[in-house]
Amino acid sequence: MKTAFFVIAFTMLVCQALPAQNKNSIFVEETPITWLGIDFTGAMFFGDEDKFATDEDIHKFMESINDLMLAEPAKYDIAKTFKKNNVTDAFQITAAQNRRFQARALIGKPEDANHQLSATIIQEIVDSYDFQGKSGVGLMFNVESFSKPTVRGVVWITFVDMATKEVILTERLSNPPGGFGLRNYWAGSIYGILKQIQKKEFMAWQKKHYRVQQ
Repeated sequence: MKTAFFVIAFTMLVCQALPAQNKNSIFVEETPITWLGIDFTGAMFFGDEDKFATDEDIHKFMESINDLMLAEPAKYDIAKTFKKNNVTDAFQITAAQNRRFQARALIGKPEDANHQLSATIIQEIVDSYDFQGKSGVGLMFNVESFSKPTVRGVVWITFVDMATKEVILTERLSNPPGGFGLRNYWAGSIYGILKQIQKKEFMAWQKKHYRVQQ
């Protein structure tokens, strides 16, 4: 009986410790990361309605952003940004997710001006994902909004446990867009956010979330 009790107690202790360990792993260079790309499940687009006339126009735009991330890995450098030795790509996962919904619903209306995601909504988005049997730490960027009137792209940087669909860490950042053409214009916002993370945000997150194991 004592042995059984010890096993149960030890199991509960380990389970309670896992979230902190997972969060810590984000800041360990040796932790493998699966880069999932840009998610648009909860996004809103404000402006450029003429360029988003159909669902297919919007889907092609979303795909083009992710294609650019893959085509220019030296510029959109996830390993450098998050200080990781091992980063692999699995963009097919977000590609499948981004194709699941009616894209025209992402076009913002005046009454949507206060649209904003939250950590709770990010978790709901992750819950809706099919990670296609993958496990380990996944990284996705969840777009909240691309707003031409405010000249601002807002994105949540999200680390997930792909096996359990638990959001390990999610942080909200924003940056002005910049570039020629619709794709490059909004990719400029992603690039600026990466530079923010490299310069100060990742270190700030580490200071806030990393816990030294006793």
